[in-house]
Amino acid sequence: MTTANFITSIEAAALLGESQTTGGANIRTLARSGKIPGAEKVGRDWLIPRAWAEEKAERKRLLAGDGKPRGRPPGQSKKSAAKTLGQYGQMKMHAGGA
Repeated sequence: MTTANFITSIEAAALLGESQTTGGANIRTLARSGKIPGAEKVGRDWLIPRAWAEEKAERKRLLAGDGKPRGRPPGQSKKSAAKTLGQYGQMKMHAGGA
């Protein structure tokens, strides 16, 4: 095992754009449950394959899409968001879509 091919769970979390505490804990949980191929426990720390973390980061970047914000705008209630979505769906149906 060469350490150049591995990063810590905290470094993996940072690479994925997650917080050190929550993201690091999530990465450790995945490693402990065997869901990160090649992860190794050294002492109390988990070493994560750099390639796995880079692949996940790239996939996360691609899934982010076109940079448009997701979810409802700040301050908009769920009811208002549902109404807007309902109106959008009706407009789409009248236009021959969906």
